[in-house]
Amino acid sequence: MKFSQEGEEIKQKKEEIEEEFRSHQEEQKKAHETLTELENEKTRLEASFENIENKISGLTEEMWEQYEMSFSDAYDFIGKIPEDMSEIKKEVATLKNKLKNMGPVNLDSIKEYEEVNERYTFLSTQKNDLETAKASLNELIDDMQKIMKKEFKEKFEIIGERFKETFSELFGGGTANLRL
Repeated sequence: MKFSQEGEEIKQKKEEIEEEFRSHQEEQKKAHETLTELENEKTRLEASFENIENKISGLTEEMWEQYEMSFSDAYDFIGKIPEDMSEIKKEVATLKNKLKNMGPVNLDSIKEYEEVNERYTFLSTQKNDLETAKASLNELIDDMQKIMKKEFKEKFEIIGERFKETFSELFGGGTANLRL
């Protein structure tokens, strides 16, 4: 009777531990999927970020190559407008021609950069949180496995001792052992 009751208790405990283990495995799987999604998003944002940086760099180089001016030089040039209007009209025509040759300039690139950088920072933080959670889950699983092995071994030894006694009683002597 007692042997059967202990067996049922062990079986119930084992089922509880296995269920908890499956639950942790599901959580780990979900965390891994989320981590993969975040890593993909991070890669996409890094590429977008690099593309924006390349555009800004290209525009700066183009302005230097065509006009030998930096952005600050162009801004300073505005204060040097001549007094004669005919000269101003010639300068405006020249500048319009230069602007036409320059092509479109994305004035929102700095704002886009800031948005991409903010998103990148957010996703990096999320990734770090997920990696920490994954490590914690792995540690928990390892701990649970150690506990399950220890408890199983202890219970198996108790069952082995009881089996020896029961065997001797049933068969009027002799020995028997349980081994894994």
